[in-house]
Amino acid sequence: MGPRRALLCSTVLCMVMISSTGCIGLIPAREVLETIRDEPEFDSIKERVTLNHTFTSFTPIEYHDEKRFSVDEDVSMISIYFSVTWAWEDQTSFLPADSRFVEVRLIDSESTTVYSYRTSNGSRPQEEHKLPPFEVGEWVLEVDARGYGQELINFGDNDNFRVIVTVERSCVEYPNEGDDCTFN
Repeated sequence: MGPRRALLCSTVLCMVMISSTGCIGLIPAREVLETIRDEPEFDSIKERVTLNHTFTSFTPIEYHDEKRFSVDEDVSMISIYFSVTWAWEDQTSFLPADSRFVEVRLIDSESTTVYSYRTSNGSRPQEEHKLPPFEVGEWVLEVDARGYGQELINFGDNDNFRVIVTVERSCVEYPNEGDDCTFN
């Protein structure tokens, strides 16, 4: 009676396993594939928004520009790099501060100014990093400036500036699935 009973239990167990491999059989198969696959890597994608200008007139010239960019829930950091070069800086220290300047503003989707810096004759801005939370939507980078320049043969001495806003988005890269980054 022992061997018959063992054979009957084995047969019933095989029938149950065969009839349920459609759903339950996928779980062990997925677990095996997960152990074979490499661990996902965390990465980031950087988008740069740049405004720069070189003044070329000997008389003061006004300048205004703006660029729009998108911020979503995947943005992990926003960096602002701002550099200015003032021509004839040593010889023009007597000029009023408003005679030449660069003013940068970063405005979020709620019309809140999250970064503002105004520099004139010799002052130097520092790079700045902003960490979340960020308002989701369209952001604006604005620049107002006034500067001088001079273009002579083989000699140019000009006021100029460069503003670079780097928007960094965090993502997950799964190995063997191409170079695509997956966002949450």
